[in-house]
Amino acid sequence: MENEANAGRHAFLIMAHTQKDLLARLLKRLDNERVDIYLHLDKKSPLSAEDLPELMHSNLFLTRRIRVSWGAFSAIKAEMILLQHACENGSYSYYHYISGQDYPLCGTEEILRSYDETPEVNYISYKDDETARHLDRLALWYPFQEKVGRDGGLLYYVQRALNKVQVMLKIYRKIPEEAGFGSAFFDITGAFACWMVKNWPAWKKTYRNTFCADEMFFQTLFRIYQKENGLSDSALCSQTCSDMGTVNKSEIAIKRAIDWKRGNPYVWTGADFDFLISSGCLFARKMDEIKSSELLDLLDEAATA
Repeated sequence: MENEANAGRHAFLIMAHTQKDLLARLLKRLDNERVDIYLHLDKKSPLSAEDLPELMHSNLFLTRRIRVSWGAFSAIKAEMILLQHACENGSYSYYHYISGQDYPLCGTEEILRSYDETPEVNYISYKDDETARHLDRLALWYPFQEKVGRDGGLLYYVQRALNKVQVMLKIYRKIPEEAGFGSAFFDITGAFACWMVKNWPAWKKTYRNTFCADEMFFQTLFRIYQKENGLSDSALCSQTCSDMGTVNKSEIAIKRAIDWKRGNPYVWTGADFDFLISSGCLFARKMDEIKSSELLDLLDEAATA
C-alpha cells in the first residue's frame, strides 16, 4: 500500500453528521496541496455531497456511509472505513482523525509543519489513571447499544439489567491485557495506520457489542503494535504534560483543546479566543456554527494574519 506520491502528505479523516455550514467551513480551512480529506457522513444524517464546497487544493473523498450510533461499535467501524479508504490510496505521513465539529487553531501549513517535525510519533491520548473503571466497556456485552444510542428508552433498561446479571454471575468477556483508555481522536503515522488496517479483521469480534469502546480502541491496539514491533516510548507522544485550565492533560498531549469540565464537551465561544490561541493546541472541540460564530471568525482572521 506504499505510495511514494503521498510522501510528506497528510490524510484528514473526518466523521460528520450535522451542521453543514460548519463542516463546509472546516473543509475550506483544511484545504492545502499537501492534504487529502476523507469524509464519512452518517447515513442517518441529511448531509450529502451537495452540501460540500469545492476545494482548490485538497482531494476530497467520500467514504461508504453507515449508520453511526453513539457509544456503539458502529463508531469504530466508521473510523476504520475512513482509515481503510485512506490507506488504499497510499501511505501518508500522518492520518489525523477529527470530527465535523472540530476546528483548527492555526493555519493548515503550521499544523502540517508541527507533525513533520515528529515523523515517527503517534499522538494518542491515554488516561491510565481512569482505565480500570472503564474496563466494563469491553468486559460486558451491550447487545442493544446500536439501537439505544444516547437516547435511552426501554432497551437501555433491558441492557442495564443484562449487564447486572453478567456481573452477578461473573460472566465476562476476555479483555486484552494492553487495554487503555483516552480520547477517541488521534494523529497516527503511516506505519501504524497500515498495521491497523491489516489487523482490523482479527479485532472486530473483540469490539462488537461493546460500549463507548472508540475511547479504548486505538489506545489498546497501539500498545499491542508497540510490543510487536519492539518500539520504545518515543513512538508515542509525551503523556507528562499538565492540565491547562479546564482542559485535561491527556487532550493537551494530542494537541486538542477539549473541555469536559464545563460541558459534554463544552462548546467554545468568542470569549475563549485568547485561551485557545495560547494553549499550544492545534485543534479545538467542540464548535457550533451559531454559538461559536464569533470565535470561528477570530480564528480565521488569526490564521491568515
